[in-house]
Amino acid sequence: MNQDMNQDIRINLLPWRQARRDSQRRGFLWGLAAALALAALATAGMDWRYASLIQRQEARNGFLQGELARLDAGIEETAALRQERQALLERMAFIQQLQGSRAQVAEALAELALRLAPGVHFTRLAMSDGRLQIEGYAETSAQLAQQLRQLAASARFAEPRVQAITAAPELGRRASRFDLALRQTLPAPASEASESGQGADG
Repeated sequence: MNQDMNQDIRINLLPWRQARRDSQRRGFLWGLAAALALAALATAGMDWRYASLIQRQEARNGFLQGELARLDAGIEETAALRQERQALLERMAFIQQLQGSRAQVAEALAELALRLAPGVHFTRLAMSDGRLQIEGYAETSAQLAQQLRQLAASARFAEPRVQAITAAPELGRRASRFDLALRQTLPAPASEASESGQGADG
């Protein structure tokens, strides 16, 4: 009888074990499904978070790019204004230099007219970088020498010298053509001239 009971117990435990395994499997599958669902939700949440961060960063980048473009435009405008200012300054300096050159030319011509020796004729005058180049002819060599002395005595001219001289019998028996070079100098101010004159008198 004991043997029969042991057989009955063994037979009765098999379905219970199978049911337990099935229950555990279902629990595992439900847990796995729940874990997968939670992982999917977490992934979706992270994707949304990253998408939001990326969108915000793109908006910031767009704002920064706009500000940089505005600054670049301001820098270009400032550079253009500086260039325009520099051009105006250079133009003003050129006009002042031109006016000064005109005044120097007028004063040089007036001084040459005062220092022109009798029998000497100027036919061409050129001025460059404060130097004068004069072409002309003299009726005699003595008159040409006198012309050099008068130019050397001028406070506006310095270093007069004859660069070339050729006979010009068609202009006179003792006439000659010449090329004359000299340097233009600025006369001393009137105050300095008066002081030097007073010192000489003393």
